Amino acid sequence: MAEAAVQVAVRVRPFNGREKAMKAKRCIEMEGGTTYLYPEDIEECEDEPRPFNFDFSLWSCYDFDAEPGGENPDHPGRLNVNQEVCYSIIGVKLLDYYWEGYDVCMFAYGQSGSGKSFSMTGTGPKCPQKWKGVIPRICNDTFVRAEEIAAKEDNTSFKVTASMLEIYVGKIYDLLIPNEEYNIKTRTELFMQMDTVSGLSELPVVSEDDVTDLLVRGFANQTKAPTGLNVDSSRGHTIFTLMLRKTITNPKAKKKADRSQTLTSSMRLVDLAGSERTEKVLEITKQQLEALLFKKYGKVIKVSDKKMANYKAERTIEGRSINNSLTTLGNCVKEVAKISNIPDPKVKAKKMGQIAWRASSLTRLLKSALNGKCKTIMIAAVSPSVSELPETLSTMRYANQIKQIKSSAVKTTVKLTEEQQQAIRIKE
Repeated sequence: MAEAAVQVAVRVRPFNGREKAMKAKRCIEMEGGTTYLYPEDIEECEDEPRPFNFDFSLWSCYDFDAEPGGENPDHPGRLNVNQEVCYSIIGVKLLDYYWEGYDVCMFAYGQSGSGKSFSMTGTGPKCPQKWKGVIPRICNDTFVRAEEIAAKEDNTSFKVTASMLEIYVGKIYDLLIPNEEYNIKTRTELFMQMDTVSGLSELPVVSEDDVTDLLVRGFANQTKAPTGLNVDSSRGHTIFTLMLRKTITNPKAKKKADRSQTLTSSMRLVDLAGSERTEKVLEITKQQLEALLFKKYGKVIKVSDKKMANYKAERTIEGRSINNSLTTLGNCVKEVAKISNIPDPKVKAKKMGQIAWRASSLTRLLKSALNGKCKTIMIAAVSPSVSELPETLSTMRYANQIKQIKSSAVKTTVKLTEEQQQAIRIKE
């Protein structure tokens, strides 16, 4: 069983409206698989940049409407990575692992407003194809492959189910409860039993439209709020899971147990809440908050001193919880990276069992993604702006730690029937 490192892709987004308004300068460059981070404006910096080598460096810091994705004649060593190119580079790779029988996970990490949700879901669950992220594209291709295989193999059938949850201030909530029944103030907290969430909805899906409907429902139930960094900031971690059950029938087998086998693979797609500095999140006046609320809801909402105080208190509590959970996740990642280099499998397994995965809901849910038991890809989302350099550097260091983790993922395979085993023995 060959070991491979968790794969890491760094994706730099275009300048956003806030950065354009402040005439922000760029501090990041990419060439091949290397990302270069400059200590100041790239045009004026005389110091050598700091290089970071990852599996993929995805350049999205360009005008998507003005330039096509793919090869850029002005920069031969750097692709323009739009949503389609991003999916073709990392999404298809994850899908291939999934269909080979591995459990897989993709998660996006970065500061608030760095483009994590854009990479994972796009501009919205019902956005045009051009803007769709990894989740809708990979779900659609899952159904396409299932149909192709079922058409070729009469004895093979598939069942796909989806679930979606949110971790908000350390508590787990089901996002797929029908919107008319969902009340964010009275919603039911879910609890974990072993490594699964008890009571979480797991709904059947047979097409991309089914997934889109569930994403619409889930996003409507998410906890969001405007902040100084993002007009519609997710205030919790979101995990969307697609379960694939492949059933193979062999009615002629002598043993009853050989007549039907079901292989199960899980695909976990994680949009982590952004790491954030409280002072930046709260870097907002009453007038600016009113403008953001108008942009979000399309109507004038007056913000009193009391509302402003409550707003800041809520964002502070949320930010503290987000940062604590990400710190705990980082501590687990550090330990896994160290243990990955231990040659003795027994010692490694013992040490892995001593990691504090139960310290938070997030680490419990991501345990299988980071302890080497599944194929995992991380998207490190960053801003191109010098003003966000400390957060970008922090994200790159985090990605470096993730890169040290070794994966020994095991794929599920069809067990040979008694007759097949006997045929092999005779052949030998």
